[in-house]
Amino acid sequence: MPRQGGRAGGQGALSTANVVALTGGIGSGKSTLGRLLQARGATFSQADSHARAVLDHDPGARMALRSRFGSAVFLPDDKIDRAGLAKIVFSDPDALAALESIVHPRVWETLVPEVLSAMEVAPLVVVELPLLAERGLPEPQPFPIDGVIVVEAPPEVTRLRLRARGMSDPDISARFSKQASSAQRRAIAGYIVDNAGELGSLEAQAEQVWQWATSKQRRTNPPWPSPFPKSGQ
Repeated sequence: MPRQGGRAGGQGALSTANVVALTGGIGSGKSTLGRLLQARGATFSQADSHARAVLDHDPGARMALRSRFGSAVFLPDDKIDRAGLAKIVFSDPDALAALESIVHPRVWETLVPEVLSAMEVAPLVVVELPLLAERGLPEPQPFPIDGVIVVEAPPEVTRLRLRARGMSDPDISARFSKQASSAQRRAIAGYIVDNAGELGSLEAQAEQVWQWATSKQRRTNPPWPSPFPKSGQ
């Protein structure tokens, strides 16, 4: 379901690639859509993949985590206890803010060069930003965005998907409570994907999304109705 959209600021103005941000709630299927677009020729970057790399491999981040949360969030093999860390931060706003202050700046340090490089070689760059509606983009905006794709699914559907991943209902509810509302996501959306159904339905929509996302006409349109929140707000 396309909406009005346009390019928003940033670097890489001479690139011929369109850049779209992909967002949605947990369990909505945004990563699946990203992979479907990747199969059609897009470059697909995921902020969550960079966040995992930060937690696993960044010495400064790991030192800061140990200082803030203690050894309890590390497993005996020195890997991050992701489930344990999640239980802490999704029940304590201060802990969540502390984690984000450690991880998010480092994510942007590696994500931005990846996106800028992809803009030089791919017809479409898809950047999955799960917290776009909640946290926005850094200032100044690090790369141009031609539109925002929001993937939606009803809470009862996403809850079933998350249960299938092994998440408990209390953990799911805790994640839901920290998410932006559907209205907040729709306020920044250029294209809304309904992923309440099976994979076949999403695959059918992916071709329509591809056509919209690679369109050059959107660049002359005004920006979408609501500006991004500033990062950290």
